[in-house]
Amino acid sequence: MSFLSSLPNASLIDVLKAYPELAKPIHEFAQILMRGDSPFTEGERELIPAFVSYFNQCNYCRSSHTAVAEKFGQSKELMKEFPDNLIPNKMKPILNYVKKLNAAPSQVEKADVDAILAAGWYEKAVVPTALVCGFFNLMNR
Repeated sequence: MSFLSSLPNASLIDVLKAYPELAKPIHEFAQILMRGDSPFTEGERELIPAFVSYFNQCNYCRSSHTAVAEKFGQSKELMKEFPDNLIPNKMKPILNYVKKLNAAPSQVEKADVDAILAAGWYEKAVVPTALVCGFFNLMNR
């Protein structure tokens, strides 16, 4: 809810429509981030914003990115509450990093990035992971 008299009960989409000059670069960034070149599959890419949105309690983003993640092969059981036993081993350090970055960014340590690299990811995976986390904090709020 925007609490703006000109946009009562506005959703994020409504606000962005009202401010197209701000919406355009946000949409362009999102398109590159979520659909551009990436070390992640489309399903893995959608898992990250659904995970962030779950912890931020943004039902709109969580449900929309969960649906897309499931379309790209993520299981309904995984996407429901992200139980550790269903998170693919390769994604565990990614999601652990995201969880910490989301909740307590000052507590992220080199060991968190080292765990990502030890799972077989390259450094190129760390930057989009952090950007997706940050972007969905913006969108969730």
